[in-house]
Amino acid sequence: MAISPTDDAESAERSFVLLASDEVAEAGALAEAIGQALDAAPRAAVLVRNWQPGSAVFDALHPICRKAGVACLAEPAKDAPLTQRLDGALLSADPHELQQARRLLGADAILGARCGLSRHDAMIAGEAGADFIAFEGSASDPALLAVLAWWSDLFVLPTLALVAEPDDVAARLLAKNGADFLAVPAALWSGAGGAENLARLADAFV
Repeated sequence: MAISPTDDAESAERSFVLLASDEVAEAGALAEAIGQALDAAPRAAVLVRNWQPGSAVFDALHPICRKAGVACLAEPAKDAPLTQRLDGALLSADPHELQQARRLLGADAILGARCGLSRHDAMIAGEAGADFIAFEGSASDPALLAVLAWWSDLFVLPTLALVAEPDDVAARLLAKNGADFLAVPAALWSGAGGAENLARLADAFV
């Protein structure tokens, strides 16, 4: 099951958000790799970072994700306007931004809020209608682990852990502290051994 507005702490199984970047020129190569990645992690979602309208990477990945039945989300570049063709977006914790995106993209869109390590921002974003909360930091940072554990104990909205180059140890720590989804950089899933990397992370992120 990919990230969806109906996920909650009781029903959601842990999975991945596969990261891609609109700054990457090899859209065709990513499109070839994403099929294998989704075979290895069929419940994953995809997030295109630094997205802008007309993104070659998004346009290459979106139809593949749709065929696989998973969400292809966008994290817009600064000042990039959202468009109604998006499945959803990862935005700031600003309630006005989240509410505006909801009006534009509709009730079925999947909206996430980047909250860093801020508990206050996470609560505000949840009240504003975010479907998931993204916390960000080093996987070994006690502050990240603490905020994930605090959120999972008190709230039902799923969390996304944004960490650099997660490994098996990081995946275990994050899962133990309540992360529902783990962001996986393209370097880990799109290159040689990408499926094996996802399989190792899946064994640890439980």
